[in-house]
Amino acid sequence: MQLFLGPLCLAWDDQPFRNEEHWREHRFVGLACVLDEREFLNAVRGFAEACYQKVLSLKPGAYMVLDKDPPNSVQAQRLTTLFPDAKFVHLIRDGREVAASLVSASAGWGGDWAPARVGRAARRWRKHVESNYGARSSQNYYELRYESLQQDPGATLHDLLDFLGVDASRDLVAQMQTTAEQKDALKRVLVWDGEVKARGYEIREPSGFRGGTTRKWTAWTPHESAAFNAAAGELLSELGYADGSWPDVGRRHRVLANSSERLHGLFVTTYLTALRSARPHRLARDGYLAALRPPPARRMRPQQPRASRPRAEVTDGP
Repeated sequence: MQLFLGPLCLAWDDQPFRNEEHWREHRFVGLACVLDEREFLNAVRGFAEACYQKVLSLKPGAYMVLDKDPPNSVQAQRLTTLFPDAKFVHLIRDGREVAASLVSASAGWGGDWAPARVGRAARRWRKHVESNYGARSSQNYYELRYESLQQDPGATLHDLLDFLGVDASRDLVAQMQTTAEQKDALKRVLVWDGEVKARGYEIREPSGFRGGTTRKWTAWTPHESAAFNAAAGELLSELGYADGSWPDVGRRHRVLANSSERLHGLFVTTYLTALRSARPHRLARDGYLAALRPPPARRMRPQQPRASRPRAEVTDGP
């Protein structure tokens, strides 16, 4: 859902709300000239609720929707404003496992979105984990570890369902565990309609989706291990994952990885600063004025006199 709501909210944030004089410089342009913030949020919320209501209608008896979409984590704090009654479940996993999984996905079904390098995958994991902390201020925030689901799924699911306000009966927990173990969970748990149903697509997961990580983080090269450590090693330690199994990569690899990470941070900062200065509404205004402006008059080049060529004369032969 955030893939659709995100651009709307970012465009709203880009409105020149700094002060009246700043807004006056832009001739009071933008959607904020028509809607106030409450009306805008209600409109966005109405779109999301219409989609969620459709999901519920496709599964009779359901009263709760699970929106399991990783981009939601990047806007967790905004989502708490849009949906103050929503429950936020933050599932944390060893960042090295996540990075290895992303790199493996990049070589197959996730080639159009997954990072192919360990350093980029580590930054992706760190960004999502830290962004999810934006919902910590909400009383509806719940945090659990992926490893606890593996080690004690029954007790973990019971506590999670209790947080969600669902009657965590023993039968329901057992049913959820059985469903997770079966390979056809995609067809039985999710609901499908819209263009998927209209086009008659075959509902199946892409090849390699549940095949596991082909190359584990324990097989990383010293360069890859150093790249992860430079990008997300501090967060990994804070979460308690950096135990004795973390290899010693050597000083040279650490120095190179740290230097590369600092350069990346500098590039991102510079890029975001330039992006903020080129505000979308300013670009739209300039494009609108350019469309109304008549094209510049073409300058006619003065024609240079052609050099006279000797004319061939035809004469009769001797």
